[in-house]
Amino acid sequence: MDEAQLAERPQKVWRRLGAVVQGIALGGLLTWAQMSAYAAASKAVLFRYQGF
Repeated sequence: MDEAQLAERPQKVWRRLGAVVQGIALGGLLTWAQMSAYAAASKAVLFRYQGF
């Protein structure tokens, strides 16, 4: 294994880690958005039923 390959390896690892972290963050954001949208919808339904 030469120096170029040794220098390249950490970059690949960091790129992969970055992609994983990005994926987790995106997934968390989507889940949070879904949950808050669901909560808002259920509140709206409850208010509507209470109004009638």
